[in-house]
Amino acid sequence: MRSPRFMSLSCRVFLIVCLGTLGLSCVSSSVRAQFFPTGVVAENMSPSGSLVRPIAMEFLPDGRLLIAEHHSGRILSWSRGALRTVGTVENLVNGLEHGLLGMALHPQFPRRPFLYLYLTHDIGGGVPDKRVVRYRLKGDLAFGGQGELEMVERYEVLTGIPAPVDLHDGGGLRFGPDGCLYLAVGDATMSCEAQNVNSPFGKILRMDVRGLPRSGPPPPILDLVPAGGNPLGGSTDISQLVFAMGLRNPFRFSIDPLSGTLIIADVGENTWVEINFCTGGENFGWPWFEGPAPFSTCPPGPVPSNLTAPVVAGAHGGSLSFAAAVPFAGIYHNRYGARFNFGPAYEGSLFIADLGIPTDIFRLDFDGQDWNIAPALPGQANPNVWGFSLFPTDCQIGPDGAFWQLTFLDGDVRRTRPEAGGTQLTIKSGQSQKGNAGTLSFVPMEVELTDLNNQALANEIVFFTIERGGGQITASALTDANGRATVSYRFSDTWTGEHPEIIAWHEGGEPQRFSFEWRGLETLLATAAKYLFKFRHSEANSPVVAVIDIARTTPVLTVPAGEIWTSLLAPLPSLIVLGDGFGFVGPQNRGFVTDAAGQRLIEFKVPPTLTGQVIIQAYAIDFAASTAEEVTVSNPVTLTLIRR
Repeated sequence: MRSPRFMSLSCRVFLIVCLGTLGLSCVSSSVRAQFFPTGVVAENMSPSGSLVRPIAMEFLPDGRLLIAEHHSGRILSWSRGALRTVGTVENLVNGLEHGLLGMALHPQFPRRPFLYLYLTHDIGGGVPDKRVVRYRLKGDLAFGGQGELEMVERYEVLTGIPAPVDLHDGGGLRFGPDGCLYLAVGDATMSCEAQNVNSPFGKILRMDVRGLPRSGPPPPILDLVPAGGNPLGGSTDISQLVFAMGLRNPFRFSIDPLSGTLIIADVGENTWVEINFCTGGENFGWPWFEGPAPFSTCPPGPVPSNLTAPVVAGAHGGSLSFAAAVPFAGIYHNRYGARFNFGPAYEGSLFIADLGIPTDIFRLDFDGQDWNIAPALPGQANPNVWGFSLFPTDCQIGPDGAFWQLTFLDGDVRRTRPEAGGTQLTIKSGQSQKGNAGTLSFVPMEVELTDLNNQALANEIVFFTIERGGGQITASALTDANGRATVSYRFSDTWTGEHPEIIAWHEGGEPQRFSFEWRGLETLLATAAKYLFKFRHSEANSPVVAVIDIARTTPVLTVPAGEIWTSLLAPLPSLIVLGDGFGFVGPQNRGFVTDAAGQRLIEFKVPPTLTGQVIIQAYAIDFAASTAEEVTVSNPVTLTLIRR
């Protein structure tokens, strides 16, 4: 008989089977408060509610994050604060637990740009099945631009796992250090099947997918993905994939990158929830045991003596217990060279999260024999609870060394990190601009980067990403000595259905968002004022700069200082346009915003080869009104010839 080592962990109010029925409305904003030890901060990396029931996540080596939504079947990418749709899974069945459940990226990405998904599939009538499918990712694989990706070429890797009930689907899907793909399958409420090696239910399956073809129909399972060395593998198709057994509903597991150990969170039936360590060949005893307690006589016969006990077990109800658990990033290892490291006190700690509202996060240390609640750290409000979250359905340690998580109910990407190394990004100018199709934002977007002591950070990269609204923008800018980084945005030529939103992001802190208003081209048919200014250039062999003082005197419509004026006829982009229309005098067109006095000096360089009379044209149009109003430009205009 197995000898259990267990301790109680804290409990919340919902079982994992409630995931599909809980709506966003049941979460109050006050639940969002998170409390951690001194020096640990939690931050939102995406707009709240921008995701709908996010269920699984996977990092690309370059730091981009892929996210799967449970019911919609959407796969999205998060990069530098922006969310983009990568694709949508076809023929998905969703329900209480049915849906898109697990995701794993090929460890040799981008050389092998494959994404693997575990899901419930609609077979076109009758009982659906659970299967593993593979998509090829194409697009910006090297992350040389904005990071756009697309899912193509679906391939059915493993099919035919029946899904007769909408419960106990499991869901974990991960690549191990050995390059094999591991899948956690629940017992589908058929508890005795967890002890049947010829059944996929209640098992960890291990597959070698390296020999799969790039396309074509799936071969029989027997010829497909058997991984050599599966300790429980049998001779039938599915049994040769069995790596461990005796599990009820292993919704999530993580893999320790140092030891290769699987850390499995197995949701219990009535009383106990288990954390199991798996290296291959284990029988964790379900349904003979739930946690440390005997549970069922099914299947009949003697209970094996070599069952493996959980390393942690917690009971439902009571003061220290939990309802359902996920490994919150599993066993933590400091990633030296990464931006964030929690330090020596955290090295080797096991982090577990309870799926409750809110969610308790526990930190455990190993004393050589058992895993125990780690000593409380300074500032830790509860000696048993390291921190809080809100229904994290997947958690990983990111390439930056921080804890990243998906919160199922409020649809967030969150990061928990050490305060040391963190930064603050503040918008200084350029917010809430209005612009017309194809025009350049006149006021540059400027942000200020500081450390947490408000000291400016120079020579740091700030990334700028278009999340919606199209258009063009410089991908990144380097902060100056004052911590300032500046870029401009060009509005899209066509309406995308959404006003533009631009994200500024630095890897040390939360993204900041610029919102713009796209105004389109239709108002270009409004009234404009046209003025001609003439001067004669007679100086040979030297350029001449004409300095024109434009003053607004008596506008038909009162416009405050800083209002943007736009050309009617000149080529896009333009505001007030000054030029000869051919590019001989300075640029072909030039725009500006009037200053506080309603004036602006504009210089145009006249090339020495151009002689005779030059006509400078000015068009002015007001887009602040629903229909443009004519404005007045001072007349006569002072021209000054300057030799340079």
